[in-house]
Amino acid sequence: MIYGLFLAGKYTLFADQYFIKRVVFSTGNIEVYDEPYLYKRIKQWVLKENYYIIKWNKKKILKDISSRYPMVIDMDITYMPIRTIAVELHFRPIDMVIRNQDMLR
Repeated sequence: MIYGLFLAGKYTLFADQYFIKRVVFSTGNIEVYDEPYLYKRIKQWVLKENYYIIKWNKKKILKDISSRYPMVIDMDITYMPIRTIAVELHFRPIDMVIRNQDMLR
């Protein structure tokens, strides 16, 4: 029984094809907020990781990203065939972020 679960996990959830080698960002996101370090930070979290582990840790990733970039409020992660994921970010309006930062000072 345990051996059967191990094989099922090895050839489905933890198959080699689910380890991410490429990240694609929405062009609309890059047009709205063109900050290369934001996208680099996301890549550090997801490259060479299992897709299902990434989905499991989405809240942790989002918390880290939004602590450094407060305009990010949510992100969608979608698996694309063979080791690729698409990431779409959702942003707050930038003027809201600036007003909130001024209030904190």
